Amino acid sequence: KIIGGRRFLNNFEANYFMPSDEMELRRMDIMHVLTRYSWKGNFSAPVEEILKNGKATVLDAGCGTGCWVLDLSHDFPNSTFVGVDIQSSGFPSVNERSANTGFLEYNLLSGIPFPNETFDYVHMASMWTALTKQQYMNVIHDLVRVTKNNGWIEIYEVNFNLKNLGN
Repeated sequence: KIIGGRRFLNNFEANYFMPSDEMELRRMDIMHVLTRYSWKGNFSAPVEEILKNGKATVLDAGCGTGCWVLDLSHDFPNSTFVGVDIQSSGFPSVNERSANTGFLEYNLLSGIPFPNETFDYVHMASMWTALTKQQYMNVIHDLVRVTKNNGWIEIYEVNFNLKNLGN
């Protein structure tokens, strides 16, 4: 739906309040670059060795534009990367992808569409704008379900410590 000239996701289940247009996709790309710069990398979990050597399977839940998936698939060509998001409009074209990447348009609120213990490493970021507290907990339980024993789940969110700032 269009509000104030901006396109928004029209899905009654989703709690996502940010726009869903080209300007928002570019903001997400910039946010990815800034996060990578501030973290000095794309992850902090101790997964580099399995990504290099182990032919790891990796899920990015709520992948947005797929920047994170593209970065890692380039750096770790021996592993397989899958990005899942409720909308595919931001996914990179087939020409922009490595052979070790895939993207799936799917609503995580319907359950992650993979069998138990599929992934060695699961990543989720910036989903606080998309999920209610209960939905967030449900998605986390599903992330655990699709992560292999001894696998890793890495979630990072902005921590807004909002207080009553008065008038």
